Amino acid sequence: MKSSNEFSEDFVVVQWGEWVKRGPTSYRQNCKPAAFPVDPDPGWPPSGSGCGKPYPPPIDHFNAKVHMRGPEYYTLDSTPIVGPDANYCAAIGYTDGRGWCPVRAEGSRDRVECENWRVGKAKDTGRDGPTWQYRDGETLEYCKGLKVNGCENHPNSQYGLLAARGGTYVMCAQNGACGEVAVDR
Repeated sequence: MKSSNEFSEDFVVVQWGEWVKRGPTSYRQNCKPAAFPVDPDPGWPPSGSGCGKPYPPPIDHFNAKVHMRGPEYYTLDSTPIVGPDANYCAAIGYTDGRGWCPVRAEGSRDRVECENWRVGKAKDTGRDGPTWQYRDGETLEYCKGLKVNGCENHPNSQYGLLAARGGTYVMCAQNGACGEVAVDR
């Protein structure tokens, strides 16, 4: 039991046969600070997310590019970027002094899990990854399909997009950090 995160006490209150154990023999130990649920650090991923230490800072923006040019559509790709934090970038392998870097280096065993945790879920699809939209003048519209409005989320990764028309495409994380890429179709 606990009444604060400063310390907790453990008691044995149930034994075999559903009998309640009382008295001085029911006390087991105390822990300082409290040994059970302490308020989670908001900078840590949820338990079981698969993202290990060092934990990435929040997404700052996205880098994006036209990845492949096809006859019917272009495939766009996005990479969430964190920073400015040169110490974090160095800790995950970027030793060139950069302050902005991907959430994890290419090929890292927990890159996908860390990206998914920091980016969050797309508003339109509910999948892990950014929300993609097409900028039509001042208006942003979700990508609804190549034949509907000329763009659709990549079937294998929410970090990619299929674009059948030229213009500006915007991708955003749940925290509001965005990036954009211009397509010249």
